[in-house]
Amino acid sequence: MATSHASAAHGTVTVSSKFDEQVADTDRDGLIDKLILTPTITVPTAGDYMANVQLLDASGFQIESAGTGEIHLAAGSQPLTLEFHGTFIYGSGRWGPYTPVVTIVYFGVVSRILLGDARLDQTQAYDYMQFQHDRTAADPKSWSSKGVDTNGDGLYDELDITGTVTVETPGLYAINSGLYGNNPFGQVAAEYMKFQLVVGANPITLVYKGSDIANSGQDGPYTLDYVEIYVSADAMDVPGPLRLHYATPPYKASQFGG
Repeated sequence: MATSHASAAHGTVTVSSKFDEQVADTDRDGLIDKLILTPTITVPTAGDYMANVQLLDASGFQIESAGTGEIHLAAGSQPLTLEFHGTFIYGSGRWGPYTPVVTIVYFGVVSRILLGDARLDQTQAYDYMQFQHDRTAADPKSWSSKGVDTNGDGLYDELDITGTVTVETPGLYAINSGLYGNNPFGQVAAEYMKFQLVVGANPITLVYKGSDIANSGQDGPYTLDYVEIYVSADAMDVPGPLRLHYATPPYKASQFGG
C-alpha cells in the first residue's frame, strides 16, 4: 500500500492518496456487498476523530456518502477503513472508477474539521451491476386482477392476478404466493406455480382457485403482499420475498365457486 500523503494533506492531519482496495461478498451470492478502501491516516495527537467520505464517479456525481462514526486514533500513522454498501452503488446506476473525497473531524474541547475534502486516488473500474441487488424484481405497478368463470355458471372459478417479473438469468422458476382477505392471519388461497422466464421483464399470471376463495368465507379486497421466486432446478437457491402490496377490487366470497 502506498504511503505518500502529500496530495491529500492539509493542516496537521494527513490521509494517504493511495489505499488498499478490497471487495466483500458476505452472502456468497457472487455480488459485491461492500467496497472497502483503506488509506493511511496520520494524526499528531491521540484522540477521538471521525472520517466522512463521499464516493464520486468521473462526472462528480455522488454515489454514496459514508462515515466511520467516532473512532479513537493513536498518535502517528494507522489504517483508516472506509466502507461503502454495494446496494447504494448499484442503486446509483453509475460505473467506476470512483473517487473518494475525505473529511476528518476532531472531537476535542471544541470539535473542528482538520482535513476537508481531501480527494484520494481513483478506485478500479467497476460495472455497477457487480454490486449487491435483487436478481429478481416484481413491478408493483404492473399488477391487475380479474375473476374468470370457466364453466358459465355465473361464479368465478379462478381469480387471475397478472403482473411483471424481471430476472437476470433465464430458466425455469418456481413461484410461491399467498392471497389474504379481511383477516390478515387467514390465508384465502395459495398457489405454487412454475414459469419459464427469459432475461428482462416477463408477464406472469398467478391463478387462484375460486373454490378456495369461496370456502374461506372472506370478502375482498384480497391482498398479494409478496411472492417467493427462485430457480426451480437449484436446490440451494433460497427464496426471498418480493414485496408487492397489491390489492384486488372488493370481491365477495359469494362471487366465487368451482
